[in-house]
This record gives sequence, structure tokens and C-alpha cells, in this order.
Amino acid sequence: MFNFNFHFFFFQREIAPHLIYTVGKVSIGVIDKTIDKLINNTKKQVPYAMRQGASPSETSMMKKHIIRFNCPSTKNVRNIRNQQGSQKIYLYSTISQSINKIERELNYVKFGFNQKSILFLNSYVTLKDYAEEYKINTFKYPKDSKVVPYGMSFYEFSQLKVLNSDSYNSMEVKVHLLEITSNKYSQENVSTKTFNKDLDKQQNGAIPINYQLKPLQISSIMHRMLVTPKCSIGSSQFFKNNVKIVKTFHKRLEPGDVLDFQLKVNCGPGVRLDLLKEMIEDTLGEQPSSYSIMLEVSGYDCEAVRLSDGCKFIGTSPGWYTIEYDKGFELGLQNNSLSVSEVEESLESSDLMR
Repeated sequence: MFNFNFHFFFFQREIAPHLIYTVGKVSIGVIDKTIDKLINNTKKQVPYAMRQGASPSETSMMKKHIIRFNCPSTKNVRNIRNQQGSQKIYLYSTISQSINKIERELNYVKFGFNQKSILFLNSYVTLKDYAEEYKINTFKYPKDSKVVPYGMSFYEFSQLKVLNSDSYNSMEVKVHLLEITSNKYSQENVSTKTFNKDLDKQQNGAIPINYQLKPLQISSIMHRMLVTPKCSIGSSQFFKNNVKIVKTFHKRLEPGDVLDFQLKVNCGPGVRLDLLKEMIEDTLGEQPSSYSIMLEVSGYDCEAVRLSDGCKFIGTSPGWYTIEYDKGFELGLQNNSLSVSEVEESLESSDLMR
């Protein structure tokens, strides 16, 4: 039996006790919105299903991570999906939506000798995305207090691919799963407060300015930064106070190698529409609904020769890489309301609880 305590959405304000329904240690959907119980309050290693080693489907050129979080769909939700159907919705895909030359150039990232590249990717689903899909402002909420309004959401997904486009140099790729622990900040707020907006003045809470090589570059698909190899994201006091690195995945990519990172967050019995509406009313809804992704890419130790005078230096190798990502969720074709007993019964009989 698993002993998880995962929560899909979050919000700091306490909710009334009669809205909380749990089985064992498993919280369902968006029930518990307290900050200190977002992911895993046992403070142990985050439970997840993943594979890092080689398998028959993994070649020397393709490195895969497959990550799954949270309660899978419960029995009642699976029955509803079988009866009513579902739809996989892509909210954004770089391969199909970043197609002109200017947009495509945003997908190519370069870093020089003794430099490190950091990206905050817009590859996450937001609270606002769910609110728009479910049309929560016009949704007719059940009058029976024993019936819980659940949107039939089965999971959200994000798939990231990173290609080492350099013909000669290897690179180290770190994929960080981030959890924003304050409901006051979106990921854009996080990146603009973690890094200095310009290099003329040290910004309060940002990384030390001597670590930062360029001003923060903001685009529709990512926020990018060049820093020194010694720079740690934890050197930003703002980041330390408001963001948690849930898990970090490391891969060495040789020239031509591709990292295929697939994240899937299950939604258990679905999305609590009444709580979602409260969250949207109290925030702008731009917060990630679960996790966001930060990339940290650098080269390995090498020797560089200055052409003007032949002087030699030891540092990290330069490189460049190409990224693609898509994001979205799978939703039922209709919203449904489940009774408290139905939710608890389906959790007790779910595969996860056996």
C-alpha cells in the first residue's frame, strides 16, 4: 500500500473541514490547499514512478525519463470516461505553433566557454487553463451539499525534448521540477525576481550580480539566462523562500543525443470546480497547477586557447541545444458531480490503494 500525500492544486487559505475527504493518507483532487502539505509532508524522497536506466526502447541517442505523480483516475472516473469519452487537449506545442523563423530561433539556445544556460520553460498548465476549459463562471453547481462538483480531468502532461546540437562537445543537462510554494507568484514572477533585470544594480532577493552574464531574456515560450558555472539557483534568496525543487534529473548528452522528458500528473477523481473557482477569484490564475520545469545546461571541463596570443585556460566547454515541448491535459467530454460516498468508495477500490 502506498503512503502518498499528494495534492493537485494549492492555495494558502484554509478550507472548511466538511470539504475535506481523504482515505488513509491520500488526499484527493484539490481538496487540501494548505501550503505545508502540497507534495509530501513526510519529508522523505518524493514517491514517483520513473525509469532512468536503459531499456529495449532506449537507444544510445535517446535518453528517456518518464515521470508520473499523484493518484491515478479512480474507478468511478474511469467508468465515466468509458461511458462518455474523453479528449486530449494540447494547450501549446512548439513543433506546431512555433513555426516562423523568429519563433523557431527561440528554440535554439547557445552558451559560451565558462558559461551556463538556465531556462524557465512555459511548459506547465495553469489554474486559468482549467477554469477556461470548464467555464467555471457559467457552470451550474449542485445544490445538494453532499454532492461535490468534479470536473472530469484525468491527467495533465508536459513533454520536453532537448537535442545536443553541438557537433563536438558533450553537455550536462539538469531538469528541475519546481513547486511554487506561495500563491502570490506566477512562474514569470519567479524568474524576474530570481534574476537581475539589468546588470547595473543588484536586485533585492536575486542571484549575486557577479554571477549573471546577461539580463534576463523573456519570450512567449521561455525565460532564459546566462550565468557563470559557479552560479547556484539557490543563491537567490527569493527563490529559496518561494520555490521548492521537488526533484532533479541529470543526463549527459553527447553530440546528437536527445533527452525525452515526459511528465504526467494524474488527477485522481478529477478537479474540484468549486475550489477552483475560489482560487481564480483570489488570484490571477497564472500559477502552475502542479509543477513547472527549469533547465540547467552546461559543458564539461576543457581547455581553451586564446587565438590572439595562444594563452590557455581551463573551464567548461561551450555548446548549443534545441528544445521542443508540448503541454496539455486529458479531460472528460462532460463535467460531473460525485457524491462523497462515491469518491471514497472509488478510492478504496483503486489500484493505487491496494
